[in-house]
Amino acid sequence: MLKYFGSKIFLLVILIIFMLGLFSIVNAEEVTIRWAVFSNDPNGMMQAAADRYSKENPDVNIQTVQMPSAADKNHDKQVSILAAQSSAIDIVNIDVVWPPEFASAGWLLPLDEYFTESEISVFPPAQIKSNTVNGKLYAIPWMLDSHVLWYRKDLLDKYGYKVPDTWDELIEQAQAIKEGEGEIIPYSVTFGRGEQLICNFIEFLKGNGGSFFDEKGNVTINEAEAVEALQMMVDLIYEHGVIPEEMLNYDALPETIRYFNEGKALFHPNWNYVWGTSQVEGSPVRGKVSYTPIPMFPGGTKADCVGGWSLGVSVYSSHKKEAIEFIKWYTSYEIQKWEMLNGGYTMTRTALTSDPEILEAIPFLEDYKKIFENGVTRPRTPYYSAISDNAQSYISQALYKQLTPQEALDKLAAVMEDIIAE
Repeated sequence: MLKYFGSKIFLLVILIIFMLGLFSIVNAEEVTIRWAVFSNDPNGMMQAAADRYSKENPDVNIQTVQMPSAADKNHDKQVSILAAQSSAIDIVNIDVVWPPEFASAGWLLPLDEYFTESEISVFPPAQIKSNTVNGKLYAIPWMLDSHVLWYRKDLLDKYGYKVPDTWDELIEQAQAIKEGEGEIIPYSVTFGRGEQLICNFIEFLKGNGGSFFDEKGNVTINEAEAVEALQMMVDLIYEHGVIPEEMLNYDALPETIRYFNEGKALFHPNWNYVWGTSQVEGSPVRGKVSYTPIPMFPGGTKADCVGGWSLGVSVYSSHKKEAIEFIKWYTSYEIQKWEMLNGGYTMTRTALTSDPEILEAIPFLEDYKKIFENGVTRPRTPYYSAISDNAQSYISQALYKQLTPQEALDKLAAVMEDIIAE
């Protein structure tokens, strides 16, 4: 009898232990990782990645936190969170020009001890360099970005034009095709005050041999080449009629890309995601678009602004380990390929440019990478945000004809001198 009850008690104990274990598993605390993403998400692939990871890792919930599409507003929102030492975001999404500022402020976790040299070597060296401050790596590149001139290939072919090399050629083509097509917008561009305006301006600037600083760090933004570059931007609006004045009201790319994707624009300077958004099923421009480097000035050089975004970990995150694991997953070959094949952004692993499936789906990728490698960057300085903010203001005033290009850049030069002197 004792033996019988003893076995029953033993089984009951085992059952209780099993149920307690099951209860603890079911009620285990789920870790939530908040990831700063773009509100402009081509084909919803960033959200799809968050959902996929959460499904594959039931103990981790990746929660996307949308940031503004305009880079300067995106910057300001993330800065406000980090400066407040808030854990509202665990994974920081940073533009190529932000690492010196964010690292200097102490907002990012150094990642060197979490990523081996072999893990880092799969990404473009230029992007790793941009994320390295004072010898420490603060972010892992996930998106490769070059600012190029997207255009309606079918319309250039129709009128017998080759892609324009210079601004004069673009003006001629834009005016002729507008006359032939009627309502089409010759050049749909984001010329409103914002970070995108700086990306556009630097292409005019570098394409004419100008610069913000010389090699010794002296301010050169108001020299003749820079003034001529800004004058061309003004003339494209008021003298040549290539850029409608309404473009001065747009500070975010979604406001101007819609004209291109709806078949209402001829030329459109923008980043890599244009391909994915223009090739969706039912798009009126599917199969009709291509890209070329941004035009240059006579005797100048091609100057496509390079961007690119990287993921870092906030020092205020309570789940740094899980955040790092997600970054490794998101920047893995499998996930980057999956993102690109489904119309997401152009991803960073260099091996993707030789993947047959990728090249079949995105035939321009190999050439696009070359443009990235030969592109121009915005000034890399801890004072970049202050310089950009003032540059946006004075360039906008010139575009609205409130100041002449010379007056605008003289004022900007004086402010820049004060900023770097502090």
